[in-house]
Amino acid sequence: MSVIYIVNRVKLLIIMLFCITMLLGCEITEDGAIRGQKGQILLVTEAEIKEAQKFLLTANYPVDMPKTAEGGVVFDGVVTSVKQITETGLYIAEFKILNILFGKLNNEVQIIIHSPKVEKGGVDFKVGNTYRVFTVFIDGFYRTWSSTGTTVLP
Repeated sequence: MSVIYIVNRVKLLIIMLFCITMLLGCEITEDGAIRGQKGQILLVTEAEIKEAQKFLLTANYPVDMPKTAEGGVVFDGVVTSVKQITETGLYIAEFKILNILFGKLNNEVQIIIHSPKVEKGGVDFKVGNTYRVFTVFIDGFYRTWSSTGTTVLP
């Protein structure tokens, strides 16, 4: 095992633990944001987002995924539609699934992902772009945030 491999696994584990910690002591509000016990929106730094994106793009699936990622799904997909729920600011993006890299989606070829506004930790999905998405199923919906490393593919 190389040092780079171990360092990348540790970085992802830290990011996943951060996400889980946020979810355990927090709530997901109607706008899709993760809020702390005092109501503040919990965000990660741009550097942490870049690290998570780098990992998702270079990981050896499923070998590199830590135990904390179980229950999540990583897939590549093309955005076919995006709509914003104006009352809450929540974005709903529909994807055509191209490839499932990690997790299970029961032979689905399309998936709907909920994400808050970018300023609340969400992802700015654009119709026609292809993304690598890490999503989790919470409260009846597949959800993602910028902290999961979801990123547009070149």
